[in-house]
Amino acid sequence: MTPFGHTVRSIRSTQGITLTELAIALGITPSYLSSLELGKRGRVPEKLVDKIADRLELSDRGRATLKILAQESDSVITIPENSEPWVYKVIHDFVDKVVHGSELEKCSLWSFVQGMNAETDPVPISTIPSPINKQRRPPMT
Repeated sequence: MTPFGHTVRSIRSTQGITLTELAIALGITPSYLSSLELGKRGRVPEKLVDKIADRLELSDRGRATLKILAQESDSVITIPENSEPWVYKVIHDFVDKVVHGSELEKCSLWSFVQGMNAETDPVPISTIPSPINKQRRPPMT
């Protein structure tokens, strides 16, 4: 389940709204809403994100967060046509390690990505998956 789908399902459930009720209110089929929640449909159209936010009566902040989650939950990554061949290789290898790598490899990738975003998007150390977030002991002297 994508972050977008998890959030929509969580809010919907908290408000006591069934998947079918929300789908009907949005003018879409329950199977389509289910596939959006499960992340099986790619990018969620922005107009639909707005409709969902309206129906769930989200605040402006909640609406903005839902839009960001919809963008981040897009399972399709587009590589510009004029990219060098090594770009495809790096992205393919990265995805392979994220999906099939060991926990240590996944944590290393997470740490690397967070380092890339450190100046613009600081992340508390507690959010980094273990074993990276374990406190390091000072060396014994």
